[in-house]
Amino acid sequence: MAWRSERLQATAHVTTTAPTTAFIERPAAPRPEVAEGRPAEQALLRHSTRSGVLMRGFVGFAATIAGVLTAPEASALVVSVLAANLIWSVVFVAIARVRGLMWWLALGDIAIVSAMCLLQKSVVVPTALPGGASWIGSLVTMTLLVAGLGLPARWAVPASTVLIVANLVGIRPADDGVITALIHVIQLIAITVLMRLLRRSAGFADDALAAVLRDQRAELIERARRADDREQRRDLHDTVLSTLTVVGTDGIHGPSEQLRRRAAADIAVLDRIADPQAPAPDVPSRDLDERMREIALQPDMDVALALTPVEVPAPVVEAIAGATAEAVSNVRRHAGTDRVRISLTSENGAVQVEIRDRGRGFDPQSTPFHRYGVREAIIGRMLTVGGTADIDSGPGGTTVTLRWWP
Repeated sequence: MAWRSERLQATAHVTTTAPTTAFIERPAAPRPEVAEGRPAEQALLRHSTRSGVLMRGFVGFAATIAGVLTAPEASALVVSVLAANLIWSVVFVAIARVRGLMWWLALGDIAIVSAMCLLQKSVVVPTALPGGASWIGSLVTMTLLVAGLGLPARWAVPASTVLIVANLVGIRPADDGVITALIHVIQLIAITVLMRLLRRSAGFADDALAAVLRDQRAELIERARRADDREQRRDLHDTVLSTLTVVGTDGIHGPSEQLRRRAAADIAVLDRIADPQAPAPDVPSRDLDERMREIALQPDMDVALALTPVEVPAPVVEAIAGATAEAVSNVRRHAGTDRVRISLTSENGAVQVEIRDRGRGFDPQSTPFHRYGVREAIIGRMLTVGGTADIDSGPGGTTVTLRWWP
């Protein structure tokens, strides 16, 4: 048989399931009801309204500056309207950033801008009235956008219509205001249709995400079932089957206290498998190097040790010790040598164990699927605690490297 060196590496994978409910910072205005578990739709509303609020604040500030520069005269009415616009723009942005674009905030913006529209003949130069080219015209356009973002369509359309009519009344008879009103109607329709399409697309994304999450949950359930099955097989392989192999191959000569203790432990494992609801026995925390010394006490093996004192969580101790014991057992049964070396090192909390022999080696890729020694008792066991297992084997021997890090 042509031997070749193969390296099998087991790496732990952690799957993070995204929560089915996405939380937004503040409740949005009562635009179409967004059910919980619709993260894409909620994110769309959150970011679109946030952008609309910032643009509304910027346009309000810019409109105030434009009003100051183009005011027909510094009358009390002009000063009052410009001051009101600036103050409201600041208040609008401050409230919306803290509480979200609430319905009453969007309606209040429409009411205030509508009042400005009715007064614009007194606060805007006459030459700016045709075509809605005044600073109030820019406020009207932005207010329509905010209404489309912050209100459901059944509220946005009538409220925006009031604003359009107020602006039409305010600029007449200049250009009759009809063209400007038609432009605003087109803007309102475009915003409403766009938001509906965006919400529909977000709904498709939420449906697709929900389907993915359902599949992930089903996969996790199936993975847990398979993990329980693999754990039972590991327990049987490492206990009952291993003990029977030792006895069947005449590994024990005469009465043996060690065999009696091992058989008692095997019975406890079988009882736990038969009653999975029974509470698991408490495993006391132990030093990993102590467990390595226990594993080295093999009556028919020459085990050399190079150990560094290491303290790790009890489940990690049991996993590494079990994988090490299985590797040593494989040396006894398959390597054709009774000598093995175990080294234990640690650096910055990470642990590494090497089990090395100079036996005949084996081809890891040719290991039958039904054999659990390497695949489950070593690699699978390390995976359960988030570690890895590397196996290098060839004619010159085998090296099993176990690694774990916090």
